[in-house]
Amino acid sequence: MSASISARPFLARPFLAPAFLVPALLLLSMTLTSQGKKGLQGKTFTCPMHPQIFLPAAGTCPICGMNLVPGPPLIQKVKIAPGGLRAWCEAYLAKALEDRSGNPYMVLPAFVALEGRGAAKKLRALLASKEEGWLVAAVYQLGRMQDLESAPLLEKMLADPKYAVSVSYLCQAHPDKTLSAAGKCKKCDRTLSPSLGRFEEHLSMAGALHQMGRESGQQALEKLAAQWYGGRALRQLGLRDSPRVREILDQATHIEDGLDGKDLARAKFRRIQAICAQIQLGIDDHFAEAVQGLGTPKGWTRYGVFQSLGQSGLEVAKKPLREVMRNPELSWQQRIAAATGLIQLGEKNFQGFLVGAYEQTAGSVDQLSVFAAWAKVGDERALPLLERAIENGKHRNGAAMAAARILGRMPKE
Repeated sequence: MSASISARPFLARPFLAPAFLVPALLLLSMTLTSQGKKGLQGKTFTCPMHPQIFLPAAGTCPICGMNLVPGPPLIQKVKIAPGGLRAWCEAYLAKALEDRSGNPYMVLPAFVALEGRGAAKKLRALLASKEEGWLVAAVYQLGRMQDLESAPLLEKMLADPKYAVSVSYLCQAHPDKTLSAAGKCKKCDRTLSPSLGRFEEHLSMAGALHQMGRESGQQALEKLAAQWYGGRALRQLGLRDSPRVREILDQATHIEDGLDGKDLARAKFRRIQAICAQIQLGIDDHFAEAVQGLGTPKGWTRYGVFQSLGQSGLEVAKKPLREVMRNPELSWQQRIAAATGLIQLGEKNFQGFLVGAYEQTAGSVDQLSVFAAWAKVGDERALPLLERAIENGKHRNGAAMAAARILGRMPKE
């Protein structure tokens, strides 16, 4: 997966320990000071799906196993002029976009938050990018914006055989050669892993078109969802409600008898994804099952159930989320996610919990979870703390992205 994220397929990535069990890692930031000077002191690598992970060498993500991509370098302290945080964030994001530096899955949502509909033109330009991460991140943002001007091009790209999903098999130790059938590597006898070709691009295009109400997008997602690797397509289908979507999600919650081994594991994964999508749509058929594991270290946390609960609008979700948030025996990651969900459900009085979590997680990877929470809920009271984090350089990238998204919700002075 070098600069792209497709060489190691989603289902070939092992489900390892969640982020709160990962040892303290080197957390570095992007190249931009308030004066525009670079303070490069070494390369870093980050995970496209878990931006809190920063390592000094290429490798795989300790959370999901995805290949790391080049990340931002360490930079010196900066000084933001009083009242100039918005201008600093705008320059920071412009530089990241120009250099293609940093994690596109963090940079582009922040850029859209600050620029609004005006960001669409630059996002469309990224559709020609040869860097898969920037292309996929841009497509996701265009879908969320429902940018209909990009729909014809996305439909053309979706139909292009270049972006088709094709299953092949490769050895993680010798990925230079792919095979058409499963088996073992002739060089090291390691079991081959499935590769899905341009799955990430194809899924993002189908999902974006589906959000825009294009039939081509929904049809492509339905086709993906019918395959053994289509669990994530079910989550994309859940971004737009319809009777057909509800029917597909309901069908995916039923696991057929007689499955075992990998087939059973894949069916369970698809089922969890379908249930999370249903909850996100406000369907509580499987609510009790989804929340029963929230208060355990394992549960369904890695599948995004907290995010689904926060977006569901379900009043019944508030009680289990409060229980998780108030349980000091659970990880900060879980408690912060629960507080975020409660705020999204209208419980604004839990904003103070995030400030307390910020103070108690100083210096740890969990502090990035606080930044991500602030980015989602848009608490203006967090801006002084984020500004201080930016100036000190610790977790600067996460702080800058959160600040930009909060500022994007506020009217310009």
